[in-house]
Order: sequence, then C-alpha cells, then structure tokens
Amino acid sequence: MKTESSEISHHQDPDASYDFWFRTKVQEALDDPSAGIPHEQVMIEMQALIEAKRSTYQPD
Repeated sequence: MKTESSEISHHQDPDASYDFWFRTKVQEALDDPSAGIPHEQVMIEMQALIEAKRSTYQPD
C-alpha cells in the first residue's frame, strides 16, 4: 500500500525518494527475525575475499 507521502517523494524529489527507500530497507532489516551474521565472521570472510583478489591481481 502506498501512502500519499511516498508517492510524492517517488515522483518529485530524488533525494526524498532515496531517503524513503533507505529508511524502508533499514526498518525491514531491523524487523527481520532471522539470525544475523556475527561481525567477526563477516570480517573473516571479507579478509579471505581481499586476499583472493590480491593473489589474482596482475599489475599492468
């Protein structure tokens, strides 16, 4: 269901449209009952990804 304010923001002001979208996504994430991923696990996975990218990097 769209509200009048959301319809206005989507059609007239790109900044307001983005703000509305962003706030909606944040609220959806906050309301999500599923278990999150611990910060430490994310950092381990990202470090592995960075190292993998570095190992395949071919300087020009």
